[in-house]
Amino acid sequence: MKKVTENYWEVFGFHLANSVKLSEITIALDIGTGWGDCLIPLAKRIGSNGELYGIDINVKCVHKARSELMKHSITNARVELMNASELKFENNFFDVIICGFLGFDDYFDFENNNIYKDQNNLIMKELYRVLKPKGRIAFSSWKFQEDFEIVAEMTQNTLKSLGYSKENEQGFQLLMQDAGFKDIQIELTDYQRVYESIEDFWKNNAVISINKIAHNLDNESYLAKFEHNGKFYFRKTVLYAKGKK
Repeated sequence: MKKVTENYWEVFGFHLANSVKLSEITIALDIGTGWGDCLIPLAKRIGSNGELYGIDINVKCVHKARSELMKHSITNARVELMNASELKFENNFFDVIICGFLGFDDYFDFENNNIYKDQNNLIMKELYRVLKPKGRIAFSSWKFQEDFEIVAEMTQNTLKSLGYSKENEQGFQLLMQDAGFKDIQIELTDYQRVYESIEDFWKNNAVISINKIAHNLDNESYLAKFEHNGKFYFRKTVLYAKGKK
C-alpha cells in the first residue's frame, strides 16, 4: 500500500493525469481544478502541441491555480471560473476530460444507488456533451477515508457530515452509463495516510468545533490501534473510473 502524507492531493492528481491516453495534439479539460493538482501534471504531459482548460466554481481556487501555472512556467493551460453543470464550451470540443474528487452526492444517493427525486445527471451529461466522439474521460473519487471516519466516531457524530462525498463503484458506473459513456473501467486503490504525531493528526483533521470536542476525549483509546512507533496510519481508498464517448 502506497504511503502518502499531507501531499496526497498531488499524488492522486498525478495518478489521474497519467491515467488517460493522449493523442498527438490534445485539447483537454480539468473539472474542479482546485489548486491544480491534476492540472499541472496533465499540462506537462500534453506539451506545447496541445491545450488544457481548467475550471472551478471557487474564485480563490481559480486564482491559486493560475498562480501555480505561472510558478511552473506553464503556458498551454488556462483556468476559468465556471460551473460544471453549465459548461461554456461547444459540443464535441475536448479529446480528454479529467475530473478529480468533484463529488456527485448532491444529486445522487450512493446508499441506494439512484438519482434523487426531481434531480438529474446534469454534470455528467454536460461532460458527455463537450467530449468528442471516442474521447476519453477519467474520474477520481472517495470510496473510504478511515481518518475522517474515526473523527466522526470520536465526536460521536456531532458533525453534520463526514466532510467528503463517499461514493461507490456501482453508483459511479450508473452515473456514467446514464450519461452515455461506454467501455467503463473502475478500480479501487488503497493508500496509507501517515501522520507524524497525534498533533499532526488533529492539525490536519480538526476545525475549531472538533478541537473543542476532542480536547475532552481520551484520544489514546480511540487512536491506539492506528499508532505504530509514534506515527499514525489510516487507510484512504480512492475510486478511479475511466470511460469513452
